[in-house]
Amino acid sequence: MGNRPKARAAYRRGMKSLRIAALVGCLGLLLWASPAWAGVTWTGDISPADPTTWTLATDGYVGWFSTGTLDITGGGAVSSNWAYVGEWFAADGTVTVDGAGSTWTNNDTLRIGGDGTGEVNITNGGAVTTTHSHVGGDAGSFGTVNVDGAGSNWTTTTDFIVGYSGTGEVNITSGGTVFSATAHIGAEDWSSGTVNVDDAGSQWINSGTLYMGHVPGESTNATGALNITNGGTVTNGDGNISRKYGGAATVTVDGVEST
Repeated sequence: MGNRPKARAAYRRGMKSLRIAALVGCLGLLLWASPAWAGVTWTGDISPADPTTWTLATDGYVGWFSTGTLDITGGGAVSSNWAYVGEWFAADGTVTVDGAGSTWTNNDTLRIGGDGTGEVNITNGGAVTTTHSHVGGDAGSFGTVNVDGAGSNWTTTTDFIVGYSGTGEVNITSGGTVFSATAHIGAEDWSSGTVNVDDAGSQWINSGTLYMGHVPGESTNATGALNITNGGTVTNGDGNISRKYGGAATVTVDGVEST
């Protein structure tokens, strides 16, 4: 009789240890089976509702009609086909891709500030890849992209447009890099585009033609500004600055080793 309390206590300790071991095992299996889920978090107006289920065939929205945020950190990965950040006029979307190994891959177009306000932050070695980029889509929209820190990079394989019909701004700082093919800063009528390349090691590499303040073959009242400062670097093929009637564009190169 006197040994029963001790036996019951030992039994409870054993069962507790088994439950803890089972829980740890399940967590380990979950993490092993779903590594791409690590570091992907979101809030608010997101569609489809779970970005970890998106694929290169998914049209994804961050801030479709209202406010939404998507954070890709710690080596997380998200894929999409078309991607919209701050799409409708009242929408406000923000995407952050932070840390080495964190990636966002788009199969088609990344539209930042469609009719609303959109912002994308690529920091601390994060990477974004897309086929087309539109920053500041329709009239009245605002789009901003910040590419900050060594190893942080944004690659657009075809059209790279800052200020499509709205207002767009791209900031490349502290060693960030942008790669593009054909680029427009201030494209359609009444649009406004600005690209700032600041700090040593920061660079924008545009392999094709750079157009500022106009769309080829069209008259436009677009404005564009390119500011290269404090050791920043820009390279491109052909360059057109305020070529069309009504377009207004400026390039500023300032600071030691700014090129």
